[in-house]
This record gives sequence, C-alpha cells and structure tokens, in this order.
Amino acid sequence: MKRLTILFSMLLLALTACKNNDFDTEYEPVKPKYVDTITRADGATLTLGYDSDMRVNSVTWTNATESRHYDIVYNLDTTTNTATFDVLHNGKKYTMNFNEYGALKSYVLNGDEPQVLSTFTYYNSITPLGAFRLELIGMVDKLTGGEVRRIDWQGGTPMMQISEIVKVEDGNNCTYSTSVRYGYQAYRSNIHANVNLFNLMTPEYLEHSNLPMELRVAVSAFGSRSYYLPTDVTVVNGRMPAGENYEKLSEVEREYTYDTDSEGYILKIYTGKDDDNTKELLYEITYLNVATEK
Repeated sequence: MKRLTILFSMLLLALTACKNNDFDTEYEPVKPKYVDTITRADGATLTLGYDSDMRVNSVTWTNATESRHYDIVYNLDTTTNTATFDVLHNGKKYTMNFNEYGALKSYVLNGDEPQVLSTFTYYNSITPLGAFRLELIGMVDKLTGGEVRRIDWQGGTPMMQISEIVKVEDGNNCTYSTSVRYGYQAYRSNIHANVNLFNLMTPEYLEHSNLPMELRVAVSAFGSRSYYLPTDVTVVNGRMPAGENYEKLSEVEREYTYDTDSEGYILKIYTGKDDDNTKELLYEITYLNVATEK
C-alpha cells in the first residue's frame, strides 16, 4: 500500500506539475496555472482540455494544414500497483507506462502484439535535504535505434545532452551524434504552468521518445521536468563513420527571452534578444480562469 501511495502521489504531478522537482532549491511549491491554449507566431495552436480533477484529458494541435487530436485516459491498478495513461489518436491506442515512482518508463503502441516505441532511464538520488529525486538520463527509440545516451543535470535543470543514431552507409556503420548545451542566464520558472514549456523550444530533449511534440508539452512526468526554462541552447550535429574521425556537420545557437506577469507566469516566449534587435515572438500562452487550489 505504501508503494501504491507513492506512485499515486507522483502521478498526480505528471500532468499538473504542482510542485518543484528540484528539492535542492529554497523555493516553495507554486500554485500552477492551467494552460488553455498555446499559440505559435504562425497561428498554429495547441489546445488543452481537462477533466473534473484538472488533469489534461485532451490535446489538440492545429495548424494551417492539419489538426491532430488526442484523448488521454488515466488508469491506476490497485491490484498490481501499476499506473498507465492511454493516449487515443486516429483509432490507435498508445500507452504510457510508469515505474513505481511515477516516472515514465516506456511508450507503447497497443495492438494484437503491443510494440514498445521507446524506453526511459533515470538517475535516482537522495538530496542533501533528504528528499528523493529522479533525473531523466537516457532514452532509446525502439523503432530506429536512436538513443539519448546521456543527460547531465545541475540544480534541477538539464545542462548537457548527447544523442546518437547509427546508420548504414555504403555497407558500413556511421554514427550520427547530436550534442546539446542548455544555458540559463535568467531564472524563468518552468513549474508555474501545469504543462512543460521546456519542450516547446528544445525538441532535441525528447527526440528519441516517439512522443509527438504536443504530448511532450502536455505530459510532464516526474523526473523529466526542468525547473527553469533555457535562455540559450547550442546544438552541434556530427557524424563518425566506423574507423574514421569525427566530422562536425553543423552548429546552431538559439536564444530565448520571456514575458511574465508579476507572479512569474510565462505569457510570451521569444526567439532572440532585445539588445541586438533579433527578438521575435515565438509562442503566446493563455491560461484558464479557474482556481488553482484543490
């Protein structure tokens, strides 16, 4: 029963993010605001629906050419002490399986023979304050073999990440790699909203999860959420054929700034900065007008 209580408590955070995952900080838990819509600068929208417990139960992404809709069903099995989220989309059912701590461990396409799409691994530790913490450190794409091999965390935020995928070229293996460095020059909270805004600007973070972008944002499972939003991201792509030297293919730097209200809730996300005239609107967030206390 104790294990079930811990699991259920962690899962309450999965789509509401009421508390801070970084137990090393001195910050008190904040009262989340519930996102209604996220509108991209080109007019595309991500719209969230909620059940009576204010859990996200529907996600819709609409742009100029298509609309994608997902329904989410929550399952807690008290007999086996397990929990899953079913994601229904285009007549198919996908299942998010969680471990005993409420952290996402696998993403599965259901059918006559269930197909595991991705798996996730974590580092678990006890903080100096005696609190338990999980940090996502890797994932494997079971369809392509792509793998996030390493994520380094500091102060409740991912700082560096390395991903790899092996492709066969001219009969030989060639390893393609992506390294990402996350910077935090301004401390913009990623826990004031119930969704994971971090994944709007950093598609590389869950690139081998097989989760579509809109679910990456809506689902914020224990152990995977950054406490802060990045202000700069550097992505380096390279390749290394078997037996040969590494070749850098590209290096891209992205910068982000944020508008917040007086309480720190994110209202707008921009690319670029004010001081060099590169600032452009990227996303605008609107919240539901509902009480945040239960």
